Amino acid sequence: MSEPVVFEELEGWAGKRIAVVTLNAATRLNSLSTGIVSALRERLGQRRMDERIAIIVLHAISDKAFCAGGNLHECLHCADCCGDAGYA
Repeated sequence: MSEPVVFEELEGWAGKRIAVVTLNAATRLNSLSTGIVSALRERLGQRRMDERIAIIVLHAISDKAFCAGGNLHECLHCADCCGDAGYA
C-alpha cells in the first residue's frame, strides 16, 4: 500500500459489498491533506449512491494515531502561496 488512501471492496452477505477505506499515511499520522480529502470525497461519494454497498469501514495504518486531523504543514504552505483561498 503506497497510496495515502486505499480503497477495497469485499464480498458481504446477500449480494452486498463491504467497502474498506484505509488511511495509509502513518509517517504523517494520517493527517488529512488536500489529496486525501479529495480522494475520500470522490470515492465515498461514488459509493454513497451504490446500493450494493452495505457498509463502509474506515480504518488507518498507524500505531500512534488514527488521524491527526488537518495536515498543518500543508495548510501553512498553502497559506504562504495562496493566502486563505486554499482553505476557505
